[in-house]
Amino acid sequence: MRFRFFVSIFVRMMKHFFESGSAERNVLLRTVVVAVGLFLWACSEGDGNEDSVPLPGPPAQPEPLPGETYRFPELPANWTEPTGNRATIKGDLAFFTHWSQSVKSKKSVRNYSYCYDMRRHNPVWVAYPLHAVYREGGTGRTDPDPWMPDPVLDATCQSKIYKSEGDGEGIYDGYQFWGTATMAALGRGGYWSKGHLCMSSERGGAGSELNMQTFYPTNIAPQSSAGASDFATVWSYAESLFSGTNDYKNTDFAADDGRQNINIVADTLFLVAGCYYEHENWKDYDASNYNYSPTTCGESKICVMPTHQFKMALRTRKGNTGKCIADCTADELQAIGFWIEAFPSVSGTSATAELKKIAVPVAFIEQKTGIEFFPDVPASVKERFDPADWGF
Repeated sequence: MRFRFFVSIFVRMMKHFFESGSAERNVLLRTVVVAVGLFLWACSEGDGNEDSVPLPGPPAQPEPLPGETYRFPELPANWTEPTGNRATIKGDLAFFTHWSQSVKSKKSVRNYSYCYDMRRHNPVWVAYPLHAVYREGGTGRTDPDPWMPDPVLDATCQSKIYKSEGDGEGIYDGYQFWGTATMAALGRGGYWSKGHLCMSSERGGAGSELNMQTFYPTNIAPQSSAGASDFATVWSYAESLFSGTNDYKNTDFAADDGRQNINIVADTLFLVAGCYYEHENWKDYDASNYNYSPTTCGESKICVMPTHQFKMALRTRKGNTGKCIADCTADELQAIGFWIEAFPSVSGTSATAELKKIAVPVAFIEQKTGIEFFPDVPASVKERFDPADWGF
């Protein structure tokens, strides 16, 4: 009200000013100065009534970048946050997080983060969340497989396990595999297959960016094929425990019984998978064609093959607390790890028996790798595990 009152007076005074003589104008000019002062006072003071004019607030702050103000619980302690749209390099290691959109709801979601070894040309670890939002595309896989170099990292630093232009027409033609010298030296058949650490089916959606990003070398580890060992079977049991919904290979554990996996909880399941090197004696060229003739191309380079691979998981016990991991007590959390040698053999008893052979505390994997995983979690959580908590 005060504001309107002074506006009305000010307008009348200015009208009289222009209609007056010069003597009167001098008086009016002084009055106008006083009126302007009162006018500004009216603008700056509120009287608690709906017509008062508040002072302007502080300028709006930009939205923080994804991950800028909150450390995602699946990120190991050696994580280095990228500062742009290229992988951050620290020594021989490259770090990046791929973001994408969920298939149907179009929510911005983090796909996976990685630490990639540019000397060995294989991942150190890949960390990612699993939640119902990632299941919107089902388990659909892009066809044909969209193998390609990770666009945020120099291709020469990555394994060339994708087809280049002119490599060949057939789906398996071209220099898109590792060689088999290690297999031959160990007296084994088979080859190194391209194993997703974050599974394609965990980011299902044929033709979606969410799915296609999982085919970058930064998410792919060399895994011995069926002709060399039972690695694929053992690894698939661990995958099914955390994300299976189709009773894969007739698994006998409750987590994978053909319904929604019990470990994909509302609070989110956090996963880390990666490679370990007991030694560096196993070396094979990438950009090979399974060592068929010709064995390699001009882009081939030596890659160190892992002696072991690991997978670990973290979740809340109840699954629906609505709390951040960092805000949970030790009693509210559970964690587990799996430690798998490169050339395992299954006993043929049951999937549960195989899982129990490779199950370890997260602390064991920390000790072996020298990397702290799930750094927000109390040590006591990472020193124990109970198979029953995970449905096997």
